[in-house]
Amino acid sequence: MQATASNRLLRLPDVLSRVPVSKSTWFAGIKAGRFPKPIAVGERARAWREADINAVCDGTFLAEVATSTPPAAASASRPRRGRPPKNVVTSSPTEAAR
Repeated sequence: MQATASNRLLRLPDVLSRVPVSKSTWFAGIKAGRFPKPIAVGERARAWREADINAVCDGTFLAEVATSTPPAAASASRPRRGRPPKNVVTSSPTEAAR
């Protein structure tokens, strides 16, 4: 039985052979919503629908995304990671002198 283009799944090397971007650019595009999200095909294996990849190549994927409903915005109350900003007042004078 042969898979049609609409239900065939492509692994990352096949996707990157069709879409001329680097792996890091591909995953950044997924995070930003420019490229389709993968489908889990196993515990650690991911694949993309060939129809979605063809839409990316044709330039119609972003048009489909623009007409769909946008995802919910990230919560503004999420704690920041890393060092606090430099303009934060510290409680002890010795820490303020650093």
